[in-house]
Amino acid sequence: MAPKSFREALSDSALRDMRIGETEDAGAEDSAPVSPEGGHRKALEFAGVPERVLREMFRAGQQGPFRPDTTEPSKELARRIFRGESLYVWGPRGCGKSHVAACGLLGMRMTRAIGWSEHAWSEWVLTLDALREEVRSDSDESRMRDLCAAKVLVLDDIGPTCRPTPFAIDALRIVVTRRYNDCLQTIVTANLAPDALDASMRAAGFDAGIVEPLVSRLVGGADGGVIHLEGPDRRVSQ
Repeated sequence: MAPKSFREALSDSALRDMRIGETEDAGAEDSAPVSPEGGHRKALEFAGVPERVLREMFRAGQQGPFRPDTTEPSKELARRIFRGESLYVWGPRGCGKSHVAACGLLGMRMTRAIGWSEHAWSEWVLTLDALREEVRSDSDESRMRDLCAAKVLVLDDIGPTCRPTPFAIDALRIVVTRRYNDCLQTIVTANLAPDALDASMRAAGFDAGIVEPLVSRLVGGADGGVIHLEGPDRRVSQ
């Protein structure tokens, strides 16, 4: 029987059952195999959650998916994601933004709020790379459709860290606009506040006519608000 709440979903007993190889509905919707650690971990991997984040959540001997140094405000953000809120979460590198987003997805998986193929995770640079290749190859735009249609989408680590083609950045604007208009849950993580993101993207050479509506919809679609997550760089303290 599926857990009914975030607290119940991430309880020690539920996670212990998951780790020993529960099969739940993995494979019922897709033919991907179930990992020894359980269908939920495999589903998160299938959605694109990076291995570095999964290892943080599924450490041997860890009580639940949260690291011991995870703050209460971070845990509350995960609960808000679980409740279906769209958020723009920004903060310094390594403060746990990606980890929080993944824990929220895990809670949704554990309670069957989202199915095997209903959530997607895409890092900013990889998203633009994929969209750029689709434009170049004149493909069927399957990646773009997936990003538009996912019930829950995490756009991770947004920022001016690469120089995409105008077609790729415009394709991302279309994805964000579609999700905004369809009121689909989108979680954005970034190192910069929205106004600083806008300014830095323009300074990096992005077209202002695309940057402005893109940032506007990233923020406007965040019905749960713009959240500043603070904390030290946990990567250097590991």
